[in-house]
Amino acid sequence: MNFNKLTEREIALLELVKGGYSTKEIADRLNISPHTVKAHMGSLHSKLDIEPRFTILQGLARQARIEREQQCSTHEKTTTGSKTPPTR
Repeated sequence: MNFNKLTEREIALLELVKGGYSTKEIADRLNISPHTVKAHMGSLHSKLDIEPRFTILQGLARQARIEREQQCSTHEKTTTGSKTPPTR
């Protein structure tokens, strides 16, 4: 998924989708109509080449997992080779 081509509004919408908000709740929080939320969602589907909201959530979860694994891997590399034994 390429998030670089998303607008700030689309990213804000994605964060709310990720938070589990309904279309009406997203509309209220962004001060736009539910119809506009749906239009933004359609744009996201096209730009990210993905399916409806459930698939967006799957993609976000996958991306978060990849980022977390990369952070853990980086952390392990910096802590391995330490001369101090672990404490119990």
